[in-house]
Order: sequence, then C-alpha cells, then structure tokens
Amino acid sequence: MERDRLTSSHCIWTQLDVLLVRYYVDVPSRVGRKGTFNARYLSAWYMKRGSVTVRKDGHALRARAGQWLIMVPGQRYQEFTSHAELISINLSVSCGAAILSWMGNWACVLKEDSRLLAQAEALASALPPVSPGEDHGLSIPGVKMPLRQAADCQARVLDFFNSLLFVASEWGVGVDIQFGEDERVQRSLAYMASRPMGNKFSREEVAEDCGLSASRLDRHWRREMGITIRQYWDNRRMNYACQCLREKTKSIKEVSADLGFSHATQFSIWFSSHQGVSPRAYRRSIV
Repeated sequence: MERDRLTSSHCIWTQLDVLLVRYYVDVPSRVGRKGTFNARYLSAWYMKRGSVTVRKDGHALRARAGQWLIMVPGQRYQEFTSHAELISINLSVSCGAAILSWMGNWACVLKEDSRLLAQAEALASALPPVSPGEDHGLSIPGVKMPLRQAADCQARVLDFFNSLLFVASEWGVGVDIQFGEDERVQRSLAYMASRPMGNKFSREEVAEDCGLSASRLDRHWRREMGITIRQYWDNRRMNYACQCLREKTKSIKEVSADLGFSHATQFSIWFSSHQGVSPRAYRRSIV
C-alpha cells in the first residue's frame, strides 16, 4: 500500500525529537496573510472560519472552514480570505544525525477529522495561558512550565504528531529517514556532531579521523546519505541559522557569531546564497 511506504521509515526511537514550535489561534497575522514564505516546520492548519489558498510548483490547494491543511516544510505562497480564522500548529521533527526528508505530496487538505481537532484542543489545554500580543500566538521555545505539565504537554504533542502522520499518509504526504549504516559514515557523523558550528570546517580533518581520504569519504557519503560531508555540514549550520531566525531569540549578529562569521555581512552573503533571501528578509517572511 502507498500509505505503508510513506510511513515505513525507521528511526532510532530514543533520537526521535518532535517539538512544538508554535501554537496559534486567531486571525492570520498581518505579515502572514498573503505572500510567499519559507516554512521550516511541519504545519497543520485548521480553518475555523473563511479559507486559505496555498500554491507551490504550479499546484494549488484550498482549505475551507472545518478543514485541515497539512504542509511539509518549504517555500510556498499563501493567501487567506479577509474573514479567516485558524488554529496553526508548527512542529519541528528530527531524528538525531539521520537525514529526514519529506516525500510524496507537499500538502493535503482533510475534509473533516474530529479526532485530530480533539487532540489539538487537548494540546492547547496543556499549554500555559497566552498573554495578549500582536499575533495572539504562543512561541513555545523558551517557555517554562512545571515538569509534570511539560511532560503532559509533550505526550499530547506526540499523540497529535502520530495522528498527523497517519492521516497525512492517506493523502500522499510521507517522510523518509536516511541513516549511514557504513561504520565510517557513522564515525564521521559523530565527529561532526561533536564540533561547534562556529569552527572552521575541514573535510580532510573529518576524513583523517575516519582513516580515509576526503574523496573516498565523500564517495561513502554519496552512496549512504545521498550528499557529501560538506553539504551535511552546511545543512546543519543552515538549520541552526533558520531556527534562530524563526524563534527570534538572538539577533542576526549573534547568529552570525555563533556560526563563526567575522562579520554579519559575510553571514548574510552565505545565507542568501542558500536561501535566496537575506537573513532579515527570511525572518520577516516566517509564519
């Protein structure tokens, strides 16, 4: 079955990390109402009123009141109707050093799903009250709560994510997880994971730790992971940069310093070459 293929990826369960990044209930924010945005997280929108249209690669989907819209990370165009109101849930999903990528369709619309809505409401009840603000949303990273409440919240996040995976797979949205089974690939993954992201990267240094030449290690990486060690290192740094820009806990200058850039201008050039927009523009575009 197609659904089995989309949900059959294996992961080391102790390394599975599903984080609630944002829970938002209200009308769309002024910035997020219309335009092209770079979404870094798995998004689940429940339309309480009105509708939203999203477009990507020439394909368009529309979710109306009472429907869910599930979208994988990536760039998309979105446009809400003037009277729209929604529940928006953003999840960060990772699995240790494994490479996680979304497969199949980039989005799907669910006609009705009372169970998913009930789980979303149960999750909301476990979260701390939201202080009135510009967008009436709750950015989760950094929020402090009692340990038992945090454990209850995380359990409800996992329940919601599990249901989300199941229903999304029925509509062609799935996930693929790639591990490096080669011992030398695993060793190089562990070596790079132990290195601060601000350190200067040397593929020769990584290869030497594995007892291989840089070119030979790259060949192992291409066969096992589909990318080179340089691409993995850049992806790791880019994920960190995007996370910091999304969470707005650090200034652009601080993110630049964390990644080892001498000047914020150098960071901006590097970031733009990968994302197509400047760090400042990316931060403004995130919803």
